[in-house]
Amino acid sequence: MLDLVVGEKKNPTAANELISLLREAPYSGTLYIGYPILSTADETVVVDAVLVARERGLVIFDLNEVSDETAERQNDLYAAVQRRLLGYKALRKGRELAFDINIVTFSPDQQSIDVGTEGLLVANPKTFNEVLGTLKPIEPEVLASLNAAVERVTTIKPARKRLSVKKTNSRGAILKEIEKQIANLDQWQKKAAIESPDSPQRIRGLAGSGKTIVLALKAAMLHARNPEWTIAVTFHTRALYQQFKDLIRRFTYEHANDEPDWERLRIIHSWGSSRSPGVYSDIARAVEFDPRDFGYAKNFFGQGSAFQGICNELLQHVKQRKSIPQLYDAVLIDEAQDLPQPFFELVYHTTREPKRIIYAYDELQNLGTYSISPPSELFGKNTQGDPDLPPFVTPRPTKLTPVLPGAGFDDCE
Repeated sequence: MLDLVVGEKKNPTAANELISLLREAPYSGTLYIGYPILSTADETVVVDAVLVARERGLVIFDLNEVSDETAERQNDLYAAVQRRLLGYKALRKGRELAFDINIVTFSPDQQSIDVGTEGLLVANPKTFNEVLGTLKPIEPEVLASLNAAVERVTTIKPARKRLSVKKTNSRGAILKEIEKQIANLDQWQKKAAIESPDSPQRIRGLAGSGKTIVLALKAAMLHARNPEWTIAVTFHTRALYQQFKDLIRRFTYEHANDEPDWERLRIIHSWGSSRSPGVYSDIARAVEFDPRDFGYAKNFFGQGSAFQGICNELLQHVKQRKSIPQLYDAVLIDEAQDLPQPFFELVYHTTREPKRIIYAYDELQNLGTYSISPPSELFGKNTQGDPDLPPFVTPRPTKLTPVLPGAGFDDCE
């Protein structure tokens, strides 16, 4: 049975054809689309697709037409993948990898393919099974280590290593072993982090299930894939600012080997203040509306409804405009259960199509009560009274054992 994890499809036609062909093949493994992201000395490389299967080993797909540049693309992919995998001792045999890295250029629109350079693997739908049939299977013990290496979206390493541990039965040694066991994301978190649908997306989970980590990783991956995008990461609790910044910086270095562009990847509070920007204040200034402070909001709407009141006030102003500025390419929202519905509608109106709005929330505030409005209500309604919402994607709830304080995090919701 083939498991499917779909990230960004840079060539949707070829990606969909590849998925269709491999679903019909008797392979057991995982197919990743738009993953992994690999950094080289010169650039960041987003792999079009990867197949890890017992019957065919490791197959990297280049989803492009065959041309004079095919050999160079395949060589660059090979070098980037080899560089990443050689770092895993379990995957090496002597100084080399214990398996082949197979690079296949797949072009579904080319009826005939003629390649002048020997050693290149190229295929269209007619020759696909024949080409993959030439690939060698992989040893089971190597396959397990390869799966672990490819599936590792990132490792949540402790901020400081426990270098002073001497005794194997000491508390420090026990904590060090626990940190090793809980440092990786589970399979549902990996899917939530990698998969990027062209529509709003919600991530549900109980407190401590890893939602903040998944959002930080997702923001870093979106930024690495699309450095020209304006991405906002926002939240209700101001104390989350530094945690998000630390996580996103570490994740971005792992994928792009560089500091995030903080002008493009913005970590901002949902409201903002006179000293720091926020999503609400950004939108207000963009539509020439005077942002309200807490004193105004409390006096007019009461302390408990202060933010909801000013968001609704701004929303009415936005709806009266002939044109609404599009400020963001993607918005990631943590602690969504603590934010009012008009805030989501403001974000919806000021985010570019196809409305990449990812929000995470605690699924239950108390037993039997949902903590947030359903998506059909959250983003408002159009002039016909229908939900103003494109097709919706609901990932499975994420689950992560909360990281201990000794691992370097104060809160891993």
